[in-house]
Amino acid sequence: MNRLRQYRRVIYIQVARDQVTVTDARTGKSATEISQAPFSSRRLAVGHFYLAADTLKRAYRQVYPRSFSFLEPIIVLHQQYLCEDGLSLVEERILLELSGLIKSRHRYVWQGDPLSPAQLLAGEYQS
Repeated sequence: MNRLRQYRRVIYIQVARDQVTVTDARTGKSATEISQAPFSSRRLAVGHFYLAADTLKRAYRQVYPRSFSFLEPIIVLHQQYLCEDGLSLVEERILLELSGLIKSRHRYVWQGDPLSPAQLLAGEYQS
């Protein structure tokens, strides 16, 4: 995996209140989509899974309209809403399930300050 990491796309998915941002760390191309109906609730950033999934799909298609790669990308998920005291295992699981829309075995949930493209490419999301 380490030798192939330099060739894999690194997709950074940020989930905020009723919006999703998808960024390609190598190219810097980014798209933010606001949900057509609220998917966040008072207690969960992703309270309505299918609305959040639809929002993610629309943002992903803006960054990757038609893409094919033999190597599955690395996906880094970052919840930026209702995460002050850390994420529960349920919230982490929701994010991982949400990222299942993008075929990849390499998924990471990041908790902390937003990551820069350099940090993403260096693999700092694994620490």
